[in-house]
Amino acid sequence: MIKELYINDSFIELSDQSRIGLTVQAYTLTNLENKQGSFTNEFFVPRTPSNQTALESSSNINSDTNIPYQINGVKYIEDGIEVITNGFVVIQSFSKGYQVSVYSGNTDPFALMESKTLKDLDLSDLDHSFDIATVTASFTNTDGFIYPSVDFRKVGSALTPSNMGRAAFIFIHTLFTRIFSDIGYSLAGDLLLDDYFINEILSTNFNQNEAWQEAQNSKTTLVADNNISTIISSPVTSVYNIGFPSSGNIVGGIYTVTEAMTAGFTAVIPMRFGLTGSGSQFADIASMEIVNLTTVTILDADAINPNLDIGTGDERFYTFQVSIGGQTLGIGDQIQIRFAQTYSSIGLYKFAYLAGSVFYASAAPGFVPYLGASITMSDIMHDMKQKDFVKGILNQYCCIPQTNTATKVVTLTKLNDITANIPNAKDWSNKIDVKKGFSVSYRDTAFGRKNLFKYTNDADMIAKIAENYTYSTDGTLEVDDMSLNEETTVVTLPFSGTYDSVIPYKNDDFSIDKFTPRVLLLTRFYTSGGVTVYYPTSSGARFAGAFNATLSFYKFPTGESLLDNYEVVQNILDKYKKISTFFNLNAVDISDIDFIEPIFLDVHKDDIQVNGYFYLNKIESYKGGEPTKVELIRL
Repeated sequence: MIKELYINDSFIELSDQSRIGLTVQAYTLTNLENKQGSFTNEFFVPRTPSNQTALESSSNINSDTNIPYQINGVKYIEDGIEVITNGFVVIQSFSKGYQVSVYSGNTDPFALMESKTLKDLDLSDLDHSFDIATVTASFTNTDGFIYPSVDFRKVGSALTPSNMGRAAFIFIHTLFTRIFSDIGYSLAGDLLLDDYFINEILSTNFNQNEAWQEAQNSKTTLVADNNISTIISSPVTSVYNIGFPSSGNIVGGIYTVTEAMTAGFTAVIPMRFGLTGSGSQFADIASMEIVNLTTVTILDADAINPNLDIGTGDERFYTFQVSIGGQTLGIGDQIQIRFAQTYSSIGLYKFAYLAGSVFYASAAPGFVPYLGASITMSDIMHDMKQKDFVKGILNQYCCIPQTNTATKVVTLTKLNDITANIPNAKDWSNKIDVKKGFSVSYRDTAFGRKNLFKYTNDADMIAKIAENYTYSTDGTLEVDDMSLNEETTVVTLPFSGTYDSVIPYKNDDFSIDKFTPRVLLLTRFYTSGGVTVYYPTSSGARFAGAFNATLSFYKFPTGESLLDNYEVVQNILDKYKKISTFFNLNAVDISDIDFIEPIFLDVHKDDIQVNGYFYLNKIESYKGGEPTKVELIRL
């Protein structure tokens, strides 16, 4: 057998000690959550003049080469068949020769995206202006971004117009294409044609303008009592500015808008009326007000009668609280917190704004940007690792990624599709090494009697499930095998579930909540003759609008569940049989492996009695010319 190894396109001389064993895998059923790649054992490369040149004398302690510290390209050929194409090799150590390891298959793309986050993607072609025309036009988008109707209320909050909003979401398939293109790969496979995958969208980090928002937010606090003494000579209503220290956009107790925006304003003012021993009087009406000075509009007020509402005595105390949100403001608009008193009699009046009085302005978060705002898509992506995002989506669909490092194509196929490939099954009956025998396992302890598929629910989603215990985002595959542990978590998605398309971002007081990224299923509709027609697929008429629907592993009495994608896994677990045996495989067998094509066996020799179709779970340490251990799981 002729073996050829190339590192960085340089031929590497091998010796009898260079025993290369290749383990081939893509999606082992003993580890549903992670995707696997192919790899070799750590094998020996002799120190020859030719190898020293190829490896830049890495064995020389004084060499300044980067070869041992970088990912090096590798190709491995047996009898003219490329077993590993465009993999990468790691130089582990040197002792009389080099110890190296080779990685290929799915290992390559996942390694290349290891350190990257969604924020690192170049999405500049999707940057846009937040305006009515852009939002409306996005309703028919099937790629890039879309602005679906979103309900932002907190659990237990009332649904009001101010809770609704339109936020930029991004299509999952858009992110997949960009992520793999960025590392030099293209995508293929049936998953790309799946209606759910086509219409799945990811929330953005709605706090997209955090720096801008912080610049607009302002808060000022009285550090000492502000005492007022006034003599009223005739009945009148007097208005007083509160002497807040200047802070941010608040100057002289007045907030001045510097950029068009939506904002909320709140003030909490503890006050003292009267003064012991002063003989001061009390006004008939005392009112704290939020006023838009530009439109001369009182936005909110808290009024009392100090004579009747706050007790008796020379000194009386009351804390005023006023708040308003959702104010659409233009440049130059001014908002003031002011105090007004109505006096019906003449005399001395004393009152004080007490230390700790606070006035703050809160610009609306990024999901309600002001009209004309520039939206930079890379800035509003969640700070999530690309690898975690890709794995999370693949786990929704029980999808097997298969990487061809020669063509730079990653094929995405649901495991459920393996049953449709039975007519294409590879017959390995004559390859089995009957002398080696085989073993059968009837269970895998990686599973339990209850196998949990979970979301990483945020606090609000957890509260919603507690409030409505009949609802859940999580699902369970059950196995009737009392020898297994009672419960095992087998898949956890990096997304929170979503209840009734509600994203709990906006509190009733207009403060902001952070939340775990959400993936939602886009449902399109249009109205015809007064009837709303819904399209769960991407085909059909142009749509007038869009809204989102829930994805979950939870199996409702009616409807679909993400667990439907695990039908083959459920069938395997019901009567689990994994055989481990040895096969006489060659380089062609290895290069032709397709994990979505079953292996067929019909062998009746000695102690081996087997007939049926199997999922290829793992090829372990393939060495050309030697029997190779293989794990097959009965379908």
